[in-house]
Amino acid sequence: MRRTGRTMWTCHVTFSIGGPFAVEVWQAIPGTPLATPEAGRLHHIGYWTADHAAEKERLGALGHQPFLSSDPTLLIARRPGNLLVEPCDLQRDQPYLRDLYPPDSPFAGEPILPGRPA
Repeated sequence: MRRTGRTMWTCHVTFSIGGPFAVEVWQAIPGTPLATPEAGRLHHIGYWTADHAAEKERLGALGHQPFLSSDPTLLIARRPGNLLVEPCDLQRDQPYLRDLYPPDSPFAGEPILPGRPA
């Protein structure tokens, strides 16, 4: 569940397992920040990066425009052709995503969710 202003909505997401390349695919939800981009079929594709700052610069140099961002590490960028991509920072602990980190990451393990002990 995500909260946007006063509206609550449910979103479905799937992640690949294995590696080293991992993919996440998010359900598009009309009328929300996860609405399908024009001429698109999915909201965005996420991938792990070891140097998030350098990857943000690289995407900018390739002409990818920021679509949704929040410092320090959220960036969803629009590629030419309207595909959205999200570099995911391997160096930042995101407790709610612990079960999605590659197995050799120091952050891998059971997710830590609100109301559940670490």
